[in-house]
Amino acid sequence: MSRSERNTGSWGVLAIASVVFLFGEAALQAQDFRVDTDVYLGDDDETYSEHLTLFRGAIVYDFSVKGPEEITILNLQNGEITLLDVKRKLRADLTTKELLEFSARIKAIGTSKQAEDLVAPKFTVTFDESKSSLELVSNKIVYRASGSKPSDPLIADRYREFTDWYARLNSMRPPNPPHFGRLELNSELASRGLLPQDIERTITHGGLFSKPQKARSHHAIGTVISGTDRRRIDEAGGYLVSFSKVTPAAYMQLEKLAAQ
Repeated sequence: MSRSERNTGSWGVLAIASVVFLFGEAALQAQDFRVDTDVYLGDDDETYSEHLTLFRGAIVYDFSVKGPEEITILNLQNGEITLLDVKRKLRADLTTKELLEFSARIKAIGTSKQAEDLVAPKFTVTFDESKSSLELVSNKIVYRASGSKPSDPLIADRYREFTDWYARLNSMRPPNPPHFGRLELNSELASRGLLPQDIERTITHGGLFSKPQKARSHHAIGTVISGTDRRRIDEAGGYLVSFSKVTPAAYMQLEKLAAQ
């Protein structure tokens, strides 16, 4: 469990808001960069999804390049997150505070249902300094990751901040697993100043006929924002104005999923 998850009271929210504000101020002066991410399921060679993430000042734009055409915008200064569905022309807004509240509810539900291995995994951590590789092993979750050190240490901090919030956001979408294990991995990478290159996650839910679920991701870091990248950002700005605004629940079609 990350430090921010331990206190969801008013003090914790204010503290995290202060961190986001200060981090956003630093990000305004930091260099822009991009991250290309390919996600694979199991041992498949073909990508399941592909993402382009652009860091521009204090704002992060995540574009789904393969899969449902979606754009996620995270404003690190004010703690606001915007979801844009290009096909449906829909927009939904939520805040980092709301994500923390959701995270607290998930943890409480998991604890009450004795699912601590998913909401509070106890990892054994092994780090191979010669290979810059990490292994986090718990009863039901195993992470294996390799990383590299960026030329600017602030890049690793900014990327960790984004992936923490993105992991929390993804946990709101069924059937994604809780995000607490990923927060631990992010913390271990960041404490060593590393950006992830390859990550493999295996989850074993248990049961005689339960098969381990494996997902892999490859991350390529670039320090140049191209003209095409800037046009993507401008296009997203237009969507903010033109798309119809709905609630996050309606955007994610949670009621429809619950009825299935």
